[in-house]
Amino acid sequence: MEPHQRAELADAVQTFSHEDIGRLYRALLCLQEDQTELTPTNVAKEYIKACFEDGHPTSPTDPCIRWLLFLFHSDPETPLNEKFLDILQEANIVLTTDTTETEHEIEHDGSSVESVDEDDPRWRQAVALDNQKLASQALSLWRDTIQQKQEEARLRQEYYEEAQRQRLHRIAEEDVPPVQGYQDLDIEHQEALADEFARCHLATKVINHWRAVTEEVKRMERVADEFRRRKDARWALKKWILAARENLFVRVRNERAAERALQTWRVKTAQIKEMEAVADEFRTFSAAKNTFGKLVARKKQIDELEAKAVVIYQGNLVRKVLNKWLAQVEHIRHQERRADAAADYFAAKHVMQKLRARAAIKLEQKKNEQARQKYLMQKYAYLWRDAVERTKRAEEEAKQVQYDSAYKHMRRKVKENIARSALTTWREQTAKIQGLERVADDFRARKVAEGARRMAHHAIVTMYNRTMELRQMEEQADLHYHKNLIKRLEIFGSNWLIPARHYVEQQNVADEYRATRIAGYSLNVLRNWRNNAFRIRRMEEDADMLHQRHDRRRALGFLEKWRRAVTDKDEVDSREERLVPATPAARRSQLLAASTTPAYTPAPGLFGSGRVVEEVDEE
Repeated sequence: MEPHQRAELADAVQTFSHEDIGRLYRALLCLQEDQTELTPTNVAKEYIKACFEDGHPTSPTDPCIRWLLFLFHSDPETPLNEKFLDILQEANIVLTTDTTETEHEIEHDGSSVESVDEDDPRWRQAVALDNQKLASQALSLWRDTIQQKQEEARLRQEYYEEAQRQRLHRIAEEDVPPVQGYQDLDIEHQEALADEFARCHLATKVINHWRAVTEEVKRMERVADEFRRRKDARWALKKWILAARENLFVRVRNERAAERALQTWRVKTAQIKEMEAVADEFRTFSAAKNTFGKLVARKKQIDELEAKAVVIYQGNLVRKVLNKWLAQVEHIRHQERRADAAADYFAAKHVMQKLRARAAIKLEQKKNEQARQKYLMQKYAYLWRDAVERTKRAEEEAKQVQYDSAYKHMRRKVKENIARSALTTWREQTAKIQGLERVADDFRARKVAEGARRMAHHAIVTMYNRTMELRQMEEQADLHYHKNLIKRLEIFGSNWLIPARHYVEQQNVADEYRATRIAGYSLNVLRNWRNNAFRIRRMEEDADMLHQRHDRRRALGFLEKWRRAVTDKDEVDSREERLVPATPAARRSQLLAASTTPAYTPAPGLFGSGRVVEEVDEE
């Protein structure tokens, strides 16, 4: 059908009333049910019959009849009922069971099944149109089945008649002799042939009569069967339409219930997601708080242990220094006691010498008179002896001065070696302790960094897995929802596509916003972790600097104490140097007792051949 013809017919049918359109539809339906030959006369008769049933007067010049005839002649190849329904759809006219409404603009809001109202006239019109289409399809199927059965019966009848004709022709060819041979046959044989021919003719007539009667009976039975079948078809079609309508209502109700359940599930899923997000945030905060608390407690414990170690080390060091100082004090006291005893001894000896000298003087005075005579003889001898003694005494005094200076120099060297060895030992121990502390700090820093990196990696993997799982669940839910939505919206035609696309775009925008929000939340969490790690590292660095400062102060205090102790010891040594033993043996024993180095050179070895003190390098 041409587009302009379709437009003309649609414009014309819009001017008809609801009753006229209903009568046109009933006329076409009767033509289809009765299987009447589609001719202009039959079409006009059916419409006039429909008008007579409604009590509506009509005439052959009725506009409806002319419109129906024009529709009949417009496209002969297309069935009349299909053309009629297409024209009604073109004119936006919907057929209903009770009335027919014309709407030039029908808007279908098929965005959701919840918007369907079962009491809406448009919904009833859609259901009626669906039922009419189903009825048309059922009638077409039933008509095709009947036509196929009739065609099969006609073919069987033609085959049977052809078989009968062939049989009679074969009998005639076998039994009837040629015409020129009739004179030669006897009368009996001719009579027998005539009787046989009469019997065959009579049998043929009987068979034809029986066949006609049988055909009439079959035709009547077919008419009765067709009537019963049509009646049963009407009843089955009615039941089928009611069942289909009931199924449609049940399906819509189930879809509404599923939609409500899906909405409830989505709300609960959103609540669960929010609760999981809050729980994850609280868990992250608790983990960070616990980690920081453990770190602070561990740091405090380490500081306490270090303080205890320092106190113990200082106590041990003080104890050692005190023991050494006590030993030195005891040694000094012993030396002082020995020096006092030696001084007493030498003082007594000097007194005895003085007494002896006085006694000798008295004896000499007594003997002067007796030895006056020998005085002159021994005068030069005494003078020479006195000179020799003075020379020896001067030499001994010079030797004593050299010995004292060498003794002091050697004692100073021994003390310097002792101090140098103690300082070297302290430096080595300090360097070793600092190296161990650096190794411990490096190990602690690596351990903390590795723990933070592992925690960050675990958190990132957990968030990524959780995000992927949620995304997969959302994709599955969206896919399931789209499938169900497409199935539900198939009854509304193709007008649901635009709202569905709009809804999909809104969902995509919502998904992008959700992904952006999740990414922002992840960035905030990572930023907080980085800030906490930086803050903890700064605190550790400050603690290390404070620890180093305290160590430096403790070392400076220890050196100050050691310097004071050395100064006090030098004062004691100066006091010892003032108490020089009187005899070389006492000096030698005192030097041996005070010396602590194996590389000790005795006092005689300090002097060379020229009685000059030699420098001894004991470093």
